[in-house]
Amino acid sequence: MCRIKAKTKKHRIKENPVNPASKVFYDAMVIQGMPEINQTQQPVRVIGFKVDGVKY
Repeated sequence: MCRIKAKTKKHRIKENPVNPASKVFYDAMVIQGMPEINQTQQPVRVIGFKVDGVKY
């Protein structure tokens, strides 16, 4: 697990469903970065969640 910056470019491949009652508000498989510059070769799972009013 690691944290990425909010401004990181992401191309969503697949969005996973989230339970509205959970702390998770975003769950998707993405490719990060810009094509032919710094794009990842393998997709990664990005999960956004909220704790005490702060989004991560």
